[in-house]
Amino acid sequence: MTEPPLTRQDFSHLGDPPPFALDERRLVLVASYPRSGSNWVGRVLERVLLERVGWTDPIARGRRGVFHDLDRFISEGRLGELERWAGASSLVLKTHRTPEALAAHAPGWLERADLVVGVIRHPGEVMGSVLRFLLWSGGVEHEGERIDDLGRAHKLGLVAPFIDAFLRCRGHAPFEAMGFGSWSTHAASWERRLAPPAGLRLAYARLTLDPVRELAPLFGALALGCEESALERALRACSPETIASQFGAGFVSTPLGRDDPLTAEQRARAERLFASEIARYGLGD
Repeated sequence: MTEPPLTRQDFSHLGDPPPFALDERRLVLVASYPRSGSNWVGRVLERVLLERVGWTDPIARGRRGVFHDLDRFISEGRLGELERWAGASSLVLKTHRTPEALAAHAPGWLERADLVVGVIRHPGEVMGSVLRFLLWSGGVEHEGERIDDLGRAHKLGLVAPFIDAFLRCRGHAPFEAMGFGSWSTHAASWERRLAPPAGLRLAYARLTLDPVRELAPLFGALALGCEESALERALRACSPETIASQFGAGFVSTPLGRDDPLTAEQRARAERLFASEIARYGLGD
């Protein structure tokens, strides 16, 4: 299984900067391994920022928000567009790259960030979510046919080789060529950058259980007063159903336990392989 083109994962195209500044101009970098919740966290933060100036529905109103995929602009050589926006507005940028890859392809952007937010997800959940995304985004080729159904993929023996490869590489191998590293190297590479006060680590599982409580430190770190009611409105606006309707079901990262693509044995293998890191980053039950 190979990762679909990166251009499928971003729908933002910058025009002119918005005609306002959001409080003091801020640059927030949301870093995660793919399928770990960076889109969700970035869009919730964007929604809160835009509500402060009464601009709460940029998609429906034919406008652009302030949350963008930094990796997309790097790959397309369009960092100059982001430069214009960084001087005129707050920006929330997501990246899946390691800090080293980011420094090589977008020098200075990491250092310019007022806050680096790392979102980390249990590697077993990431493995299942990557599999679901690959099936949704184009399917898996088998004897000249594209298989996009999880049940059929299991019956045809297509899932086990993917799981074996993911565990062997400690991540999805095609991501390494994109500068994302393995799950293990990505988590380790960002650890130092996420130390307070310039960094913040968020755990995906705890975010899904109590997002209001878990996101509160994010707004505290940015010195942004955010009432609980405003955050709840942002969470409703960025619900899985809303994201699925706007961008497709594959952009919703379903936690394990619901539509779980992994068998109990495959989950146990992931638990054993990543045991030390699961404990280190507090990703256990």
